[in-house]
Parts: sequence; structure tokens; C-alpha cells
Amino acid sequence: MVPRPAEDGNGVLTHAVLRERVQTSAVDQQLAHDDPRYRPTQIRQTGPRTLAIVWGDERESRYAVRTLRLACACANCVDEWTGANRLDPASIPEDVHPVRIEPIGRYAIQIHWSDGHDTGIYAYRRLRELDTN
Repeated sequence: MVPRPAEDGNGVLTHAVLRERVQTSAVDQQLAHDDPRYRPTQIRQTGPRTLAIVWGDERESRYAVRTLRLACACANCVDEWTGANRLDPASIPEDVHPVRIEPIGRYAIQIHWSDGHDTGIYAYRRLRELDTN
């Protein structure tokens, strides 16, 4: 049996094929990382209801943490097919806050929330877009 071009003979995708499949995403991520506007230098909670991000261009963005929780775009919070918001704002406690923040590669953070939600990934570009300062 001749392996498909996408496989190495053992059913494993080759590095070249994987690179091709994620090229657009990787290029977008790299461009975002190279642009100081989308590269955080510091992320910290500045109060019980405020998260601050200092960006590579020295701008500081401040976010109401509940607003960030409501902005989650994961499949549990936003319908994948229609884009309709599935999250009932009344179900999110007023005192919701991050309990842990983890980097996801060089392009995003994952926030683990006090209400138990932890599936949202917040891309740095999106966070910068959410900045209303």
C-alpha cells in the first residue's frame, strides 16, 4: 500500500503537511506576536474586579473581569454555527474573577474562572480589541 502524501506510511501526518495545514493560523499568530501591540509584557489583577495587561507598545489595558468572562467566545458560550451568544449574563456572578491565568502558546491566555468555567481562550489580538480605554 502506498501511503497518502499526507502520511509517513504509518498514518502519521508529516511535519510538512502539518505546517501547511496550520500555516495561516501560525502566520497570524506570528504576526500578532511580532507586533508589540499584541504582545503582553505583564498581566496582573489590579483589584478584585480589574485585570490589567501592559502591552509591548507600553499601553496598559484595564478590563472589568466580569466583562471578560461575558466576552468568552468558547463553544459553550457562543454557538459555533450561528455565532449566537449562548451565555445568559444573569448566570454569571457579579463577583466572578480569575483564579488562574495560563499562557496558550505565544498568542493567547486561558482564564480559569471562579464560577468553574475554564474553556475560553482569549487571543491577545481579541483582548486588545476589547480594550475600551
